[in-house]
Amino acid sequence: MAASETIAGLAEEARQAGGGPTDQNRTAPASDIAMRVRNWFLADMAHPFWQDYIKQSKIDRGYYIGGEGQWVDDQGSKRDLDLLKKQERAHVSINQIKPIVKVLTGFERQTRYDLNVLPQGDEDAEDARIMSWLMKFCETLSHLNEYRSEQFKSTLIEGMSALAVTIDWTENPVSGDIVFRRHWPGQDCLWDPTWQKFDLSDASHMLVFRWAWVEDLVAIHGDTEEKAKKIRDGFTPLDGIWAAQEHATVGPATDAYGGTGTHVIEPPRAPGGYDVFYDPQLKRALVVEAWYPTYEVVWLAVDQRTGKVDKMPSAEAAREFAKSDPDHVTAVRRLRRTMRVATVVPATTETLEDGPSPYTNDEQAYPVVVEVGDRTRGGYGSAGSEADDVRGIVRDLRDPQRVENKRISQALDLVSRWSKIRRVAEENSVTDVRSLDDPLAETTIWVRPGSQPPRWDVPAGLPELSRLLLGIAESMKVNIRETSGINTDLLGVRDDTSSGIAIARRQAQGQVIATEFFDNHRLAGEIVAQRLARRIQQKFTMDEFVRLTNEIGEPVVVRLNPAEYKEMDGSAWKKQRTELPADGPRILRDVTKLKYDLVMSETPATPTQRSEGLRVLLEIVGKAPNFLPILADKIIELTDGIPNRHEIIRRVRQMQGLGPDGQPLPPQMPTRPGQVTGQTAPAVAQLPGALPTDTEKTVAAMPEGVQGA
Repeated sequence: MAASETIAGLAEEARQAGGGPTDQNRTAPASDIAMRVRNWFLADMAHPFWQDYIKQSKIDRGYYIGGEGQWVDDQGSKRDLDLLKKQERAHVSINQIKPIVKVLTGFERQTRYDLNVLPQGDEDAEDARIMSWLMKFCETLSHLNEYRSEQFKSTLIEGMSALAVTIDWTENPVSGDIVFRRHWPGQDCLWDPTWQKFDLSDASHMLVFRWAWVEDLVAIHGDTEEKAKKIRDGFTPLDGIWAAQEHATVGPATDAYGGTGTHVIEPPRAPGGYDVFYDPQLKRALVVEAWYPTYEVVWLAVDQRTGKVDKMPSAEAAREFAKSDPDHVTAVRRLRRTMRVATVVPATTETLEDGPSPYTNDEQAYPVVVEVGDRTRGGYGSAGSEADDVRGIVRDLRDPQRVENKRISQALDLVSRWSKIRRVAEENSVTDVRSLDDPLAETTIWVRPGSQPPRWDVPAGLPELSRLLLGIAESMKVNIRETSGINTDLLGVRDDTSSGIAIARRQAQGQVIATEFFDNHRLAGEIVAQRLARRIQQKFTMDEFVRLTNEIGEPVVVRLNPAEYKEMDGSAWKKQRTELPADGPRILRDVTKLKYDLVMSETPATPTQRSEGLRVLLEIVGKAPNFLPILADKIIELTDGIPNRHEIIRRVRQMQGLGPDGQPLPPQMPTRPGQVTGQTAPAVAQLPGALPTDTEKTVAAMPEGVQGA
């Protein structure tokens, strides 16, 4: 019995127990959470959506990698390849899919956009700008761009990908470190297969699982001797059941989750199906981290005139409060959603941990962000079910790729088997027989007088048949390009007779088919950015100095959460900010309370985008030279390779009456010593020499131990 059959049998037991994904009782008591997680796992794995996706995504990966993986049919069989190998016939793979995926992933890497924080009020403008720098700092430190590009690549190939935005407290137990973790749907994570919303907010659960050594579980979760003993003792009966099966054969196998090791082969499972979750030979157990929402009824008293909302302890209290002003105050019942996380060992139905989400300011969301490629609601998947069909760009290219491989292999086989050219010659007609060894050699063949010259007999019909097979293969190559939308211009293969405008139009046309993938990638990026902003607000809570980089690449020292400014309201802080010393660090008043809007900025983040933006600005200046003084700083900002670029931009903006960040300088606001204000900015043109930078002075003035932050 296969592992999938084992899971299907156990899943039926789970459904009868009421633990399926459609179960409406989403609030589980702590006492039965382990069994519910076990049932969730089994029901998800047996669901047609996940069964079809796991099977087909594996085949998609094989077609992208190439080689023998491109000979697999939709059912996962290699019958044609096995037959050719047995007959010792040609079998080649000309990978046309990988270049197409590479083109799209390369385009994504060249068109990245920076994250940008927008203020909700004028008093938050400076804080929002510093928050953008802080997000860029965390993004660079955690290699977010690389993770996002790999996520997009997986979506193109397999149809879905997942990225977790987490805080790791291993190295830094106080504030933790923001880290990103890749996940592969169906391989190490599952979620409610009936989900509809892009951010999974309507999913009843999400499961992240891995195989772990039993002793590692004891070391991580056995914080007391009693608990450590309980974990070990939980596997003892399973070991006994396995050992009692004397008729069972043991050998290497691959489990349902991609792990390899020594498993019980026959019979496939012990009573209860424990071998799905436990490897008795290697002492490994499947550990499931289950995220699930719980709901709490809350009562609010809402003043319709002022919009003031007061939380009430009970329904009676809310109704009683509303009676004080029945015309304007209303008692409202709402559900408050909070996320919990449980760590469960399904083999023993043991709950190692169960508690609220560790992300205190993001308690309503799953930490894993899912990116979806092409999704069809209620479609017919490869398994013939009516479950949703999710696929990447590779799925529709498999058939023409497989046909191309077959026909090229057939043509090669025909040529190698039937093109053995026969040499026909009269006896003793050639003076030197060795001259006939290579018909393509530049050798003179001397024929005896009166003899018929030698000839080479080609089998009839072979050229036509070979051309037919190669023509079919070429048509499949064209079909792959047309299906994917990636034309020769996007692949870098172009006709020199075409104009640049015509090529650009064909490139834009070729990108249209992949628009859905790029749109979904951008949406997933916005959700990732939201999670990142929440993690930043949870991590950076102390009064500390951080060295960041501003929009023009200049290092900036920022002080976060100074106690003397945290309690100020917006208007008071806006006034106080103008009185701060100009040569001191920039200050973000309170990271945790900052209200902002998060968008994907149109600021180009790659050299390719910057060069294109520079070209457009130069065209504008060429047509309207009067715009040069206005656009000079932006032109320099988009020009790569200029030494000390940020200092040049600073000088240009001073002449424009702007601050280093491009914002207008108020007349009363002093800049650094020796620098003019916005009212006298034009006089800068007469100032000799470079203006001094204040970064070194700022760092030197910091408290000892902070300068290297």
